[in-house]
Amino acid sequence: HRHRERSHPKEIFATREQVALSAIMLEKHMSHTLLNETFAGDRLHPLLHWINPPSVWRIEASRSHLLIEPDGKTDFWQETHYGFRADNGHFLYAEVDSDCIATASFRCEPGHQYDQAGLMPRFSADCWLKTSVEFEPDAPSNLGAVVTNSGFSYWSFQEFPYRTVQPDMMRSY
Repeated sequence: HRHRERSHPKEIFATREQVALSAIMLEKHMSHTLLNETFAGDRLHPLLHWINPPSVWRIEASRSHLLIEPDGKTDFWQETHYGFRADNGHFLYAEVDSDCIATASFRCEPGHQYDQAGLMPRFSADCWLKTSVEFEPDAPSNLGAVVTNSGFSYWSFQEFPYRTVQPDMMRSY
């Protein structure tokens, strides 16, 4: 994994751009909906909570969006061979007590290298999986996954060749 220098203030893991989240759905065994948040009201669904909330976020009910302007120098990453650790990224989550299917739709307006958005099943600071689309300004962006177990993180990625991404392409399951 490359060491990631982040500039301040905004964007998921970088600077001033925004992430617009338009839907979150959790389903249990494809038959029971646990959560269906479309951001049409003025508050988050009561099952949703923040770990490390961003300084700036708001619901735009007229557009059915949650807009996030993440703080700079934030990330999720645990022990590596060069000692870099971070557990200060912004994470909106719902607790579940059994298997489920999670779906999220988002639009990211990245401006800086490593800006990213995605899904993260998290059991603890030492055990989680982060999936994301990661912005590279002068190359194809990446579909990435960071698997963290027993406090050690491992990163993999594949080029995501789309410079312009439609909202329905930015759907995570």
